[in-house]
Order: sequence, then structure tokens, then C-alpha cells
Amino acid sequence: MRQSDVTVTLGGEADEALRARLFGALRRLGATVLGPAGWVLAGSQVLEELDVRLDGRPLRVTAETYVGLSLSGPQDLVRQVLDLLAQP
Repeated sequence: MRQSDVTVTLGGEADEALRARLFGALRRLGATVLGPAGWVLAGSQVLEELDVRLDGRPLRVTAETYVGLSLSGPQDLVRQVLDLLAQP
């Protein structure tokens, strides 16, 4: 991720409905997964990361205990995903 990228926390890391909506939005926009999800266990915290590519640029989905589910990447791409998530 670049220094100019933004990160938006979408909700709780254990919110499976939110995860499903997020991944559905990414699929609808044509995002492709760049590799298997990675995860780390550190004490009571779990960190999961998944890198995807949308319009040739990277986005990262992160789920972290006590932090939440977040999306990071170029502001315009993050906005596209947020706009789709806001639709009923």
C-alpha cells in the first residue's frame, strides 16, 4: 500500500454479513484476488489480510481483533466500494 492510500473501518471484524456484502461488492466491481488470505495470531489478537486488485490497482481487506474490518487502498477505489455497500 502507498502512503497516499486511505483506510476505512467498515464495522466489526466478526460481522459475517458485512464480510459477505464487502466481498459481493468487490466481485460486482470486478476485483480479483491476488493470492490466498494471510493471517497471524498474536496472543488474543487475530489479523487476517486479503489483497485484491481493482482497475489494475491494489486494495487490502483487513480484519483485526479489537480494530474491525477495514478496507485500504487508493481513495477513489475505496469510495467506489463504499458507494456500492451503501446501496440497499
